[in-house]
Amino acid sequence: MPLNYFERFKSLLSVDTLKAMQLLGFDYKKAIGDPLTEVCADAIRVNLGQKKNDCQSQ
Repeated sequence: MPLNYFERFKSLLSVDTLKAMQLLGFDYKKAIGDPLTEVCADAIRVNLGQKKNDCQSQ
């Protein structure tokens, strides 16, 4: 992502904006936690798959 897009996005974030989003029902735990959990789970699956393949080839 180009830096100027990040700066624009960053300017939208403020304590007041985040509080308003939370009051309107935005679930930070779900929005951040679910994708992060999936990324970690995929990384574990890939890593375990590689180890499993390494053990089978020996």
